[in-house]
Amino acid sequence: MESSSELDRLLFFEQARKIFEATYASNPLDADNLTRGAGALLELSQFQSVPDSQKMIQDMDAFYVAANYEARKFGVRAAMTGFIALKLCPDLIFVPTVFWNYDPNFMAASLDEAYLDITKVCEKRSITGAEIAEELRSRVYEETGLTCSAGVAPNRLLAKVLFSVLGT
Repeated sequence: MESSSELDRLLFFEQARKIFEATYASNPLDADNLTRGAGALLELSQFQSVPDSQKMIQDMDAFYVAANYEARKFGVRAAMTGFIALKLCPDLIFVPTVFWNYDPNFMAASLDEAYLDITKVCEKRSITGAEIAEELRSRVYEETGLTCSAGVAPNRLLAKVLFSVLGT
């Protein structure tokens, strides 16, 4: 049987997944929302074990993208500025992203956009970048229940342009 805190955590992830699915359903081209949500959930999950603490995930540019249930009780919501969030919840703890902990080749452009050089992985595994992108999308979905987008190109600029046009 799951403990109360594990159940709370499970419910938190399930509610967040439903919110992101609803946003996706209303605007399926807004892949940024889903990738931002997945990143925020990943980061927030690292801090859910501290009981009765109010936390919010902070983007690199001080844009706040997620708040846990304790903070929400005070009216703190995603996309809220830190100034307003602190007025509502003076004990709020801002949690920075720590993407660099996951892969040394990971280059975060923002909370919802990143680049990886997968050339050596493709060569070592004798597969294409598109196959790796599909594996990434599948793994994110299997582990989080969220969809994400991934694109492959010879360089970051071309990847960004093609992704903006094709949205895959």
